[in-house]
Amino acid sequence: PLRDRLKANVRQELVPLYEPRLKAMTPHLAGALFSAGYRQVDDLLAAKPSTLSGQLAQHMRGATGRGAYFRAIARTLIEEAREVLALQHELDSGEATEADGGAPLEGRRGSRGGRRGGRG
Repeated sequence: PLRDRLKANVRQELVPLYEPRLKAMTPHLAGALFSAGYRQVDDLLAAKPSTLSGQLAQHMRGATGRGAYFRAIARTLIEEAREVLALQHELDSGEATEADGGAPLEGRRGSRGGRRGGRG
């Protein structure tokens, strides 16, 4: 929603990268990913950590000497993208279940509407 985007100071074109709420994602990283050609979180699934880290370093200011940082961020972003998209797929297909009771998560309402990102 617009309110969340304004709170996070994220430009409209960055929302598809930022909205899934990857823990490692920041508005600055989203901007660098967008500049490198990534348009949504799904695009990260095809990225190799070594390629992604180089692209992040190229598109972010003050990147000199921070190779290890960008490699770690690239691995984390790709891993989180896989996890978030897998959970999203499970929720969309109704396959997700509660760990303790086996009841489907779909239709369950919590403080964030039962879905990641607060939309239900």
